[in-house]
Amino acid sequence: MKFLKNYFKEIGIGLMIGLILIILLQKLFLIATIPSESMETTLLVGDKVYIKTNYKNIERGKIYTFVNDNSYMIKRCIGIPGDHIKVINDDVYLNGEKLEESYVSSKNKEDKIINMDFIVPEGKLFFLGDNRRVSNDARYWNNTFIDEDDVIGLATRVIYPFNRAGSLYKEEGEN
Repeated sequence: MKFLKNYFKEIGIGLMIGLILIILLQKLFLIATIPSESMETTLLVGDKVYIKTNYKNIERGKIYTFVNDNSYMIKRCIGIPGDHIKVINDDVYLNGEKLEESYVSSKNKEDKIINMDFIVPEGKLFFLGDNRRVSNDARYWNNTFIDEDDVIGLATRVIYPFNRAGSLYKEEGEN
């Protein structure tokens, strides 16, 4: 009987430690699967991406996961609070300077003329997808901006498929 009592006690301790580890790991990072073509060619449909949930600051040009209208999304941050953004068709201007967006894989559809001009409000962010032709992003949302509190984490690396694995940013130390 003592053997069974010790056996169940050890199993219980092991399960508790495992549960605590799972909870702690979920506070540090997540793994996301890319569901659509909106971030091609940076992120492809089915890519598994490491999401760092304990990031320090939200930076322009980085890719984040966030909640918008009760949906999880992954897009590139183009504007932070106080930024003056102009979108004129396919060109994005940040604080008066045209962005050189080497990551953009496609332009808008010819029949969609987009003109926007605004300053990103305090506590808000402006996101666009890299594949502008198909991306459901801030250009089309009812509310153009995402609350900083709705950001879940920073996408840092593709972890699968293995032939695409690696950092999403040029300098490994940026993550």
